[in-house]
Amino acid sequence: MVPEEIYTNVTTYAGTFEYGATDGPISQASFFYPSYMAIDQADNIYLVAGQTSAIRKISADGVVSTLVPTAALSFLGSSYVSAIAIDASGNLYVAVGNGLMIKKISPSGMVTHFAGSGNVGSNDGSANDASFNNIMGLVVDSHGDVYASDNGNNMIRKISQTGVVTTFAGSPFGGTRDGNISQAQFLGPAGLVIDPIGNIIVSDSKNNLIRKISTTGNVTTLAGNGTASYADGLGNAAAFNRPNGISVDDLGNVYVADFLNYRIRKISPAGQVSTLAGMGTFTSKNGVGTAAGVLTPMGIVVDQKGSVIFSEYNGSMLKRISLNGYTISPALPIGLVLDSKTGIISGTPTKESAAADYIITANNQGGAGTSIINIAVTAFNLPMDNFVIKGTSSTCPGANSGSIEITAKEKLPYRVAITGYGPISGQFNDRIVFNDLRRFIYTVCITIDGQPDFKRCFTIAIDEPPPLTVYSAINNDNKIVKLQLAGGENYQITLNDKTYSTSQSTYNLKLVNGINNLKVQTDMACQGIYTDKILISNKLMAYPNPFSDELNILLEEAETGKANIEIVDASGKKVYNKQHDINSGTTTLQLSQMVPGVYVVKVRLAAKTTIFKVWKK
Repeated sequence: MVPEEIYTNVTTYAGTFEYGATDGPISQASFFYPSYMAIDQADNIYLVAGQTSAIRKISADGVVSTLVPTAALSFLGSSYVSAIAIDASGNLYVAVGNGLMIKKISPSGMVTHFAGSGNVGSNDGSANDASFNNIMGLVVDSHGDVYASDNGNNMIRKISQTGVVTTFAGSPFGGTRDGNISQAQFLGPAGLVIDPIGNIIVSDSKNNLIRKISTTGNVTTLAGNGTASYADGLGNAAAFNRPNGISVDDLGNVYVADFLNYRIRKISPAGQVSTLAGMGTFTSKNGVGTAAGVLTPMGIVVDQKGSVIFSEYNGSMLKRISLNGYTISPALPIGLVLDSKTGIISGTPTKESAAADYIITANNQGGAGTSIINIAVTAFNLPMDNFVIKGTSSTCPGANSGSIEITAKEKLPYRVAITGYGPISGQFNDRIVFNDLRRFIYTVCITIDGQPDFKRCFTIAIDEPPPLTVYSAINNDNKIVKLQLAGGENYQITLNDKTYSTSQSTYNLKLVNGINNLKVQTDMACQGIYTDKILISNKLMAYPNPFSDELNILLEEAETGKANIEIVDASGKKVYNKQHDINSGTTTLQLSQMVPGVYVVKVRLAAKTTIFKVWKK
């Protein structure tokens, strides 16, 4: 299981920006030039408090206390502590008096002399006779023997449980020679740590090398080329600048406080050096990996939770680097990102990329696991039918009632820009509608977030509607009117106060005897309204009445034959007298020559005469 953390994320573990010696919760405690550290199996940290040289304890639950005050460690007027280590029983070993003597601190806080006469020298011998010259690193092996990096003597010294001191490796004549411990050379060794199989790893500070002393007594260079510079790489391709504190995890990865490179470095068991954190400047800044500022790192430990904790000597804080989370190599194609907490890849690629393998590494306190995925990014495109653009075909003048609807088959972060009568824009994933548009020819252009090369444009016109057109055909026998409709999309038809709706271009209606009042309109008032009166009758009738030029005569039962039609005016004068052939009960009189007024019409067909009045307009 990988905890949800960001791999190589640097955060403040303890302390504030204020210097001091205040105990309490880690977020409120203060430190003054914190330096070397040791950590026990329960993740309690023991810190040399720099200038004050008190031994501070930072419990695993986040409380800072002073374990041993400065006075208890003073020797010949000096209280400076230059190294610290812890054994399996919880005993601490500290180098005091400018690194000339080692004292032992029991778990209860009892301080006793362990080794060193207090004089500058390189004598081996008993605890009281042996001498050192500036011890800068201590470590305890599984047998309880203590190893000290005797910086001023360029040697690694061994102190047995009874305090007998011997020279383990190196000589007073500094150098870089590898080989048997009796012949190997060091120059200003500092931090010490023992890896999981018992090798002693030495931070050979003035040589700018990381050295390894095997369990068989052979000294080799693990990493570094001996120059005071900075470079990642394998073995001697890498470079350090005054490496100081050093620590190791259960897998044998070594972590180095690269003091003057202002970085925390990681060395794999095979000697591959990488930068875990630090931008390489004299800056204290939280952040991820090389975006963080690491200020003169000195002490460094690895806890059981998957964290590297280091002290900033020229600062006032302890920092934590997470070793949990996910990484990927090489860098993903542009537009794709890996969530360092979850290992999920997301985003939209913005540039073509050939198929390539990418290694995802999951990291936690138990180590790392990898998985390989293959990713190819091809040119982005969408099918031509991905978008459907619908617009109302028309809008009435001044009404601004047009609309444009856009739908997309594939859901993506679209942006749309409409130009024409003023700019209009919007964002959508699958559908968007723009209303209140006036008559105009519009250009609709669609782009996609994260796809800078994609753009697709359309033209759509919203015009004024054509006038409403209605043609009617009447079947008197069946009393049916057939309407032919044009000009609108939806029609409302009212016949004798009953309304029907249709979008069809033809529509049939049942008529009744007598006058049938017909009205047709659309949902756009500017298209006009069609009205008509349709007469259905089994009696003789004349229509329209009043009339203008033509007068239609409708006879009963659709009779046929010859009818005599006589018209007299209001004074009794006969103004019309003709015979008409009656076909299917109807005939039409052309009366344009008659002046407006009231007239009496007599129709005689067979033995039947019908008289009625008409009005000419």
